[in-house]
Amino acid sequence: IELSLGRHKIVGRDHQLPSGITIQPEMGLSGGVYLEESAALLGDWRDHPVFVVDGRCLPVVFRGITFKDFNLSCGPYQGVGNPIFEVNGGTLEFRQCHFVNHFKTAVWFEGGIGRFYDCEFEGGRGAASAIHFAGSELTLENCVFRDNAWLQDCGELVGSVLRLMSGTIAMNDSRFIDNGPLIHLVTIEPEAVLDACT
Repeated sequence: IELSLGRHKIVGRDHQLPSGITIQPEMGLSGGVYLEESAALLGDWRDHPVFVVDGRCLPVVFRGITFKDFNLSCGPYQGVGNPIFEVNGGTLEFRQCHFVNHFKTAVWFEGGIGRFYDCEFEGGRGAASAIHFAGSELTLENCVFRDNAWLQDCGELVGSVLRLMSGTIAMNDSRFIDNGPLIHLVTIEPEAVLDACT
């Protein structure tokens, strides 16, 4: 799917992404397509993830897309916060994508495989703000994590950039810039193995 350049409003929840789909700007131009969360009605808040991946075969790929101002997870119940993306199975891949000014976790993996190449997470608030990973394999290549900070959740200050619960994680040539305050920069649970280089 090629999206025309400009801003596109995303309304609603639980948009199922079929395996094998690639979403990118028209003519392959990176940086000109913005997806922004928009309320369906007054008082609308995100009580489910916006996008759901549960594929078994080919990966779901986003290329050159900016996800901006996904903030509707700030609802009446502080303890309920759903991510922009939820992955239950299959592979989700981002190339040259940018997540800007989002509230709660950007990408949540309950399973599956994650691949991030040349991506940036900026101005997020969450625990974790960028990625919560409980899948099998995660790759982070040349990614930037900038200006992410904690949030107040049920009266408690919590926060990290990455929360690695399980699986094998390879992080190469990535940078953490001006993040904080945070409880942890990266949280690594006992069942996760992180190999970070440069």
